[in-house]
Amino acid sequence: MIERRSSSRITIKDVTSSGHAARLVLMSSYLYYWCDSPVLPDADYDYLCRFLARRWDKLKPLRQYMLGSAKDIQSTGHHVLISKAVEGGAQEWHKAIRGNYPRARIPSWKWNRRFGLHLAPLV
Repeated sequence: MIERRSSSRITIKDVTSSGHAARLVLMSSYLYYWCDSPVLPDADYDYLCRFLARRWDKLKPLRQYMLGSAKDIQSTGHHVLISKAVEGGAQEWHKAIRGNYPRARIPSWKWNRRFGLHLAPLV
């Protein structure tokens, strides 16, 4: 794997599981597309998306649902669904890197009965 240090304090080499990569992609998508304040370099984000597409069958059904499809996540993350846990994790990650919380918050959530949690689209 590629080893690269960035301002995100994560190296791509640190990401060994599909679940970890999925969490990073979801949080990064929220910070980039919703808050307009990315913390992960584009090259690292793209690498993680390709990593997920190759290991799609190893993801739990909830993560697959949130990420869309292997084909979709391979090209962009603007279509993903965000949970309140993802939003909270992304807010804390942003604070750890930038020293402050991003101002943007998702204003409207929809209950998903299948998975039993609130989800929101980024677009």
